[in-house]
Amino acid sequence: MQAHAGNGPDGKPEGEPDPDSLRPLVLQTERDLRANIRRICRRLDAQPALSRLLFINPLLVLEDVGVQMSPTVREHIIQALRFPPKRRVRIEALQTEVAALGRQCAEVDGDAAGAAGPTPVAAPRVGHDQTQHAASNTAEHAADLAAQTPLRVQLATRQAELARLQQGALVFFPRSIYEQFKRGEKKHRWIKAVRFGV
Repeated sequence: MQAHAGNGPDGKPEGEPDPDSLRPLVLQTERDLRANIRRICRRLDAQPALSRLLFINPLLVLEDVGVQMSPTVREHIIQALRFPPKRRVRIEALQTEVAALGRQCAEVDGDAAGAAGPTPVAAPRVGHDQTQHAASNTAEHAADLAAQTPLRVQLATRQAELARLQQGALVFFPRSIYEQFKRGEKKHRWIKAVRFGV
């Protein structure tokens, strides 16, 4: 009597890799990402040791499960993970506004080389031990802006807000640290397992 291997929930024999998981999954656009999200989740579920490293560096995990991403898709994933939705919307609006104001400044100046706008005026940095100095920092910042044209004041103000919103975002570990976690040289115990169940 011949023994037969059992079938998994997807109808494929257990122990046999999914042929789809062996092929590169190429994502050129955000639409490709949305259309293939279930396939990506299945690949992650099939490799739980890698899935646990999503919080170390999600892009490197995706690469290791065969997902090839265009620069546009990579940037979209990073921004989506680093910022909450409402902040992301505001950041995108500010980026569009800053670009438009930069072009207007260049047109006023008649300087094509300045199309990217003037040198950004950094937002006042306020650390944990500098909260009491926030008012004075803001006053000095405003004084610097007062010497500029109204258009440049508006541009610098938007740039300062954009810089403030982009500070403090979640930053992922570089490849060297990711590889140490992957090899087991570094341990993290805050996540035992990640499963998407799709």
